[in-house]
Amino acid sequence: MRTTTPPPSTRRWTVWTGRPCRLEDLVRWADEVAVAAPPHYEFATAEATRAWARGDESAMRAASCRDLTGAVHITAVGVTVLGLAVWGRAGFLDVLAEFRQVAAALADEWVYDIPEHS
Repeated sequence: MRTTTPPPSTRRWTVWTGRPCRLEDLVRWADEVAVAAPPHYEFATAEATRAWARGDESAMRAASCRDLTGAVHITAVGVTVLGLAVWGRAGFLDVLAEFRQVAAALADEWVYDIPEHS
């Protein structure tokens, strides 16, 4: 059985999370999360993820630099996969629930701070 050394990008995730991350898990999670993006960004997200997984940073940047909105979706997928790798599904959902509460409070505060026109 032939084994290959994972690319530096995957090894960094292992260091960040403190536990081994299998390349196929990271790519699978990215594929699953990418479906939340608008359909026209799903392919670009998958393309960027696969480029990242094989350590091809120039192809990853090319996929994410086509437009700002696409880059945001690609980044969101990457952050989500990192969250899943760090906290697991239940822990990541707990973190998202906390962020939702904070975001709602900030949005409410912002709405009420808008001065009324006279």
